[in-house]
Amino acid sequence: MSARYNPDDCQGELFGHVAASATWPSPHTVTYVLLALLLRGERVSQPDFKASWRLAAEAHRLRELGWPVISEPVAHAGTKRPIARYRLSPTAIAAARLSQGGAT
Repeated sequence: MSARYNPDDCQGELFGHVAASATWPSPHTVTYVLLALLLRGERVSQPDFKASWRLAAEAHRLRELGWPVISEPVAHAGTKRPIARYRLSPTAIAAARLSQGGAT
């Protein structure tokens, strides 16, 4: 039996390394809107994301900024193939809150 990768177990997030090194997107941007949702613990997929039809591009942009966005394939009615659902780990959310003095 092989162990499965669990992003919540990443040691790099243990001391808030990810949030400390991540760059915050500019306010009033679609990338900022997505980050705000993820920091609230929401899991976001394209059908639920009304800010843009380019959710994958915004998730990619957050990764470029250093945010550890997790992508999970999920089944969705009306699609033949799974679609991506994005989230942040609880550890990354807590680290981001600490880096902002608890305000996110």
